[in-house]
Amino acid sequence: MGSCDIVNEFFEFIGNDEVLNMFKLNQKAFTRKSKMEFKNIICFMLTRGSDNTTVELDKYSNATGIKPVTRQAYSLSRQQINPIIFKHLNNWLIDKIYRNQDYKTWNDYLILAIDGCLLNLPWIEELKEEYGGKTNKSDEIEAISAQSSGLYDCLNKIMIDFEIGPYKVSEKVLAIKNIENSLKTIKDKNPLIIFDRYYASLELFNYLLKLNINFVFRLKKSYYKKERSNMQSDDEFINIEVTNSRTNHIKDLELKEELKKLKQFNLRVTRVILDSGKEEWLISNLPIEKFNTSDMKELYNQRWKIETSYDALKNSLEIERITAKRKLTVEQDFYSQIVNYNLAQEIIKDSANDLDENKKNIIKST
Repeated sequence: MGSCDIVNEFFEFIGNDEVLNMFKLNQKAFTRKSKMEFKNIICFMLTRGSDNTTVELDKYSNATGIKPVTRQAYSLSRQQINPIIFKHLNNWLIDKIYRNQDYKTWNDYLILAIDGCLLNLPWIEELKEEYGGKTNKSDEIEAISAQSSGLYDCLNKIMIDFEIGPYKVSEKVLAIKNIENSLKTIKDKNPLIIFDRYYASLELFNYLLKLNINFVFRLKKSYYKKERSNMQSDDEFINIEVTNSRTNHIKDLELKEELKKLKQFNLRVTRVILDSGKEEWLISNLPIEKFNTSDMKELYNQRWKIETSYDALKNSLEIERITAKRKLTVEQDFYSQIVNYNLAQEIIKDSANDLDENKKNIIKST
């Protein structure tokens, strides 16, 4: 199934009455013919450009042939839509891609990365109360920000899941949400998840091991120094002890007790030297006989692709260009841009396939 076929089917799916009934917040909403129906509002959110809302509404009206609507009418209508619709649409799109196209793997593993990113929000009192932000020495908020976390397919350039939360929420908490939301999609595809250094923790090791998910974490230099100092080589399995100092921050008493009963984790620690000459330490559950030290270095390098995706979201799709003043509509703006990103990647993929086909035809004709 071609990428353009999937994109066309996606926009047809938006008009499904079942989707409307699942995600409208008021059952009386969108029951009468209006200038801008449910599907058009969703499509507008997914395709709008960088001009102000009034200008973008006029552009959309001219492109689609619907009657122009005011910014106020659009604003009132969008408040009747649950922002989770964009997660639902994203799941539908990703499922179509994985089911109907050949997707790339590395050594038969689906290479994924999780990372967080701070997102700037406009200075609005309701958003300040909801999300918080960076504070000064007097503990006064200077800039309103939301914490975000994404689960990204590094080889196929797909943002599988995206979460936003208050500024002070733990990135580990959001990472677990990313995985929980995506298990149905990734579990049967042999996932291997790569994490940056701030995620390495006993609770995440335990969580991933119980799910039988393969992982690689970059370690901070101060992590597990005692155990690393006793290593006989640069790449071996060692026992990571469960100590009070490593569990004191955990508020879930049941989890803390569970970890203490385990006493230790037997995990692989690998020292790699990057092309820059910099030393990095990785911790994983990957078998040495299947992944050598060079493979571990390559896996670490794959993680940077999620950084590239965040750069595209911030600078090309302008994910921080918020058009709303409430939590509900802020989430609409954020989550719709994730869907937009994945749609754009599908269109780019189709264009690349067409280019490759043209090259083959040229070669055949010469």
